[in-house]
Order: sequence, then C-alpha cells, then structure tokens
Amino acid sequence: MVAEVDHPAANYAVIRFTDHRGHERLIDFLEKICGVDTADLQRTALRVSALDPELRRQGLQFRVIHPVVCMESRLSNTVEYEKYQGEHGLLQARMSVRCARGFLLDLLSAGHIDAVRKLNERVFRFAKGQVARAAFARFQLDAFTAIVVDDRLPAQFRTVRYPQMRRYLERRRARHHDALP
Repeated sequence: MVAEVDHPAANYAVIRFTDHRGHERLIDFLEKICGVDTADLQRTALRVSALDPELRRQGLQFRVIHPVVCMESRLSNTVEYEKYQGEHGLLQARMSVRCARGFLLDLLSAGHIDAVRKLNERVFRFAKGQVARAAFARFQLDAFTAIVVDDRLPAQFRTVRYPQMRRYLERRRARHHDALP
C-alpha cells in the first residue's frame, strides 16, 4: 500500500510511470516514516546503484530503507493506522518480516556474521517493545521470527543468547498481553 498520493504531509514526492510491461508503477519518496527515527533511517539506508548501464557509468546511486527498519515501520503502521489493518496492509507487514529475515540470511551467506548478530539484537529489541508486542497480540505479526538462528552463527548465540531472547519474549508477551493497546 502506498501513502496517499494527495496527502502532502506523507509524501515528499511521488513518481508515477509505466514499466516495460505496461504496468503503472508508483515510487513514493516519503518525508517521514512511521515508527522510525529519521537519523536512524539515514544511517542505516542501503546504497543502490542504478541498473541502467548508462546511469551506472554516471555513478547514479540512491538509498533505500534497510529491510529491518522497513519491518519496524510496517509493523508500526499496522498498529497505529486503521488503513494498514486490512488484508493488503497485513500482507505487507508479514512480507516485511520475511524480507528482513531474508536480508539477514543473505548477509550470513556473504559471511557477515557480526552484522547478523547485531541485527538479530536489533530485531529482539524491537520485538520486546510495545509496538511489536501489540502487532503480535492484535494481528499475529511476529517480528521475532525475523531473527536468524543458523549453524554459521557462533554457538554461544545459538545455545545461550537466542534461548534467553525467546524465554524473555515469551514471558513478557504473557505478562503484558492484557495491557497492550
């Protein structure tokens, strides 16, 4: 779901174009993103090079939201705004969790073990917070499932830290279930 095209506060810019298959596409450039600190968004954004060879030669790059940050925003949208609580919005939120997990798996496959450990911790911090707990309780959206547990990660994470995270989250969810918005 894209932000409302006619809502000036949500969009910095909107580009509407027809792709090579004749499908109309929209690219939203948002001024602010729900549930995400602007400085964190800028610090974590991924740099992407243009696919077009000519634009690539010219050095054209743009930045896209980090998949874990996108998940945090999608779940925040779902909890905060009714328009994201329908079938399409919930599907986007579910897919954002899968994309975050897929990104962590890609990082792991590329040998970025420390980055995956740090992002696992970030996902855990988010999962134990009020927004993610509300998303879980109200919509069965589980940010915690984005965490990667894999034999390529240190044994200490797999056998000690991850079970600690899981137990903590289960207790917190059970204890605060009725207090969620």
